[in-house]
Amino acid sequence: MLRYSVEPGPQQSRVSVVYALFGVALIPVSFLAIRLAANYIHPVVFTSSGPQMASSMLAIFCLSLLGMLALAGALYRTELTGKRLDQALRSTRRDDR
Repeated sequence: MLRYSVEPGPQQSRVSVVYALFGVALIPVSFLAIRLAANYIHPVVFTSSGPQMASSMLAIFCLSLLGMLALAGALYRTELTGKRLDQALRSTRRDDR
């Protein structure tokens, strides 16, 4: 999304590279933070013996998970549609020249 929000050219490449490097640099920080905070966050709910929650909570969890997956699918489909429209527009502009 960042790449397509900046005009094509050298600035687009620079911004994308800096963002990617920043993301890669945060991987070890995130890993370390999770290891350090293991005792302070909520307990593990899904274990090898099954979910450690009431059946009503599990039902709501599954329902919300389905809703989030549906939302992610819709957003992905919308993104692909936007990219196809952008490609068609660029192709039309090239044909007009």
